[in-house]
Amino acid sequence: MRKALIALLLIITAFSAFTANAAENLSGYSSRCCGGYYAGYKDNKAFCLNIKSGNNILYTFDGEVSTVAMHHSKLYAVTKSGQNGRYNVIIMSGKSQTKSFSVEAELGNNCKAAVDKNGNLCALDCSGKLCRFDTSGRRLTNTDGYYTHVFTLSDRVYLADGSGIYLLSNPPVKLMNRAMFGNLFEVSESCLGDDLGNIYNVKSKTRSVFPSGQTGFAESKSFFVCDKGGKLCAYGKTDGELKGSAEIGSKASAVYAEGKNIYAVVPNNGGFLVRSFTEDDLVPKQKSEELSAAESFDVPDKVDLSMYKLRDGYLILPDGITKAELSKSVKPSGSVTYVTTGNLKTGGKLKITSGKESCELTAVIMGDIAPNGIINSYDKRLLFDRLLGFDNLSKAQFYAADLNSDGKTTNADLVLLDRLLTGYGKEN
Repeated sequence: MRKALIALLLIITAFSAFTANAAENLSGYSSRCCGGYYAGYKDNKAFCLNIKSGNNILYTFDGEVSTVAMHHSKLYAVTKSGQNGRYNVIIMSGKSQTKSFSVEAELGNNCKAAVDKNGNLCALDCSGKLCRFDTSGRRLTNTDGYYTHVFTLSDRVYLADGSGIYLLSNPPVKLMNRAMFGNLFEVSESCLGDDLGNIYNVKSKTRSVFPSGQTGFAESKSFFVCDKGGKLCAYGKTDGELKGSAEIGSKASAVYAEGKNIYAVVPNNGGFLVRSFTEDDLVPKQKSEELSAAESFDVPDKVDLSMYKLRDGYLILPDGITKAELSKSVKPSGSVTYVTTGNLKTGGKLKITSGKESCELTAVIMGDIAPNGIINSYDKRLLFDRLLGFDNLSKAQFYAADLNSDGKTTNADLVLLDRLLTGYGKEN
């Protein structure tokens, strides 16, 4: 029994802890999540973490590392050779070097790179032009255009510039527009995301919008999941609604998902821990009994919310309303509990209580489409994208964008949003 417990502890430790060098401070490494691996580099070192197993390796090279890329389980490290315009590319598998070759290009520091299905290196030079090399160092056919990002998804290479996302071919094929310029990262084998909460599906050529401010999105079997300040949150793929959450313990550096399994990479004493979850951990458990009155959308009889609109469990509130003002409006017959922490915003949960009766409603702030509790030009951009035909809004966001409450989003709503942004219309 004792031996079995010791073996179990060893397995758990091997799975969860990245301790390649306990004294090594990895916090400053430029890093990215690449197809089940978390890879990074700094100075003349690079690391590779297998997210699912927790296995990790810290590599040391003779030159300054400019970037890293993953091809299945192989790490490509691009290092400066000491000669102007020349770089060494070292391919590592496990702890062994499998190949190295030299290339000539102005790649610079922190360049973007990916690897295609044939193992060819695809890197962006200092001007944003794509440079392609085979594993002998021979330069392949140049690709027209100037780009900001390059990724490998399902063994296919994708490029991005400030206006669109492209499939690498000769010439590159534009798949879809980007809603706004921003940093891109890998979400899954079919999706890219940006810092603004946009998810771009390169297979279906569609874009969805989710709450921004996350570390990074990952696509599980049923949800998109992300870390928001140490909490793993699950959002419905089609409606963008928050489905559930789980505490990670500290802010994650990356999130990865495969099937129903979800992994959060968390910094720990100069290394990393991998914390694993399943979709069931994030979804609130359903009660076996029927929903009580407290869980329904029936507002307690003594609470008067007639000054606001109520649509399918969504409480439509005016721009600029504060928690104190909302609480005052339901007194003395009732009270408001703010289930969602932070400022009052679209999508936030409110619990209205009067005696033994209560109900939970979702707040909608007119014009707060983003949603972050602040009305600014980003809200206008989301509404404009909607008018252009993007299906980019959750139900709560749609209600926030439908400023004239006619059940649809039109140019009339854009005019009303402009009035809010310029300070007009707040009293109407």
